[in-house]
Amino acid sequence: INTLRGWVTEAKTEREIYIRRMLQHFILLIANTGMRSGEAFGLRNSDIEIHREAEECVINIRPETSKVRRGRKIVLLASSGRRLGQKRTTRINYLIRWIDKYQRHKKPSDLAFATFENKGRTKAKATDVIYKGYGALRKRLNDIQLGWFDPYHCRHFYITNRLLAGEPIHIVAKVCGTSVKEIEATYSHVLTEMASRSFGNRDVF
Repeated sequence: INTLRGWVTEAKTEREIYIRRMLQHFILLIANTGMRSGEAFGLRNSDIEIHREAEECVINIRPETSKVRRGRKIVLLASSGRRLGQKRTTRINYLIRWIDKYQRHKKPSDLAFATFENKGRTKAKATDVIYKGYGALRKRLNDIQLGWFDPYHCRHFYITNRLLAGEPIHIVAKVCGTSVKEIEATYSHVLTEMASRSFGNRDVF
C-alpha cells in the first residue's frame, strides 16, 4: 500500500493521475470487501448506496457480474488503514472518496471504475487500463520483492484476515460469494494454523 501510494503521487498528466488513482481505489475496494476483480469492474454507480452519516456504502453485486452468477449485497465501512503506532488516524471510506474526489463519470448507469475518456455513451470497462497501469506498478513492486503480487491477492488477504479473526467459514463464504468447500480447499493452511493454535491453548486433564 505504501509503494502504491508513492507511485500514485508521481503521476504527471491529468489522465495519468486519474488512472493511478483509479487503480489505487480499485485495489483498496477489493482488499476491504473481498470482491472479485470482475465484480469490481462490473460495478455501476447505481449499484452503490451511500450512507454518509455512517460513512458506509451498501454495494449490490449483480448476478451477471459474479463468477458464480449469484448476486449479493455487502457493506464497505470506513477504514483507518490499520496504521499501527499512530495515536490518531483518519477514517476513510475509499469508495466514497473515489466517487467524491476522483471519479469522472457520475450517471447512475456509468461504471464506477470507467475509462478516462467521455464519448457520450455508457463508459467502457477499465479492465485494460487498470491492468496496464498495474504492469507499470509491478516494476516498483519488484524492488520490494512483491513482483508476484496482483489485485486478486487482495481478495485472498481479505478472506485470510476474516478467517484469522474467527469469523464462521459459512459467513465468510456468503459475503465473498463462494462456497465453504472452496474456502476449505483454498485456505486449508490458514484453517490448520488456526486449529493448531486453538488446540495449544486448551489443556486436557
